[in-house]
Amino acid sequence: MLLINKMPHIIITIFSFFFFNTNLNALEINMLCTTNSDIQSIKNFNDLIVNINSESKEITIGGLTFAADKILVTESNIKWSANNVENLYEESNGETTGTLGRFSGSLSLTFKKNNSIRFSKIDLLCKDFKMKDRKF
Repeated sequence: MLLINKMPHIIITIFSFFFFNTNLNALEINMLCTTNSDIQSIKNFNDLIVNINSESKEITIGGLTFAADKILVTESNIKWSANNVENLYEESNGETTGTLGRFSGSLSLTFKKNNSIRFSKIDLLCKDFKMKDRKF
């Protein structure tokens, strides 16, 4: 008898869950990504804050913010690509791709200037960004 009285509430809850919550697969990640200090490189940074929003397709890497053309979120990886990113290079736009391993925290980024065959690749190790972990 008690279950019958609560049945309309259960149906409304299920209805609203499936029809009003369209962001079930949306994902927003804030990460702190660091370079491998053992590898000599010409990079002039040691860490970057990276934000990925799968719903808006907005990606922020350090001070660079752009909208990805494609973003794919799977159980093990997050991949994106963006063409014609404005101000990627001083005198030119460019394209970028990225792959984040959701279990390893490994982030691989590639950057390519428009009308060029050469590209730059950066590999980083990422973890959840927490302001309290800041060193100074």
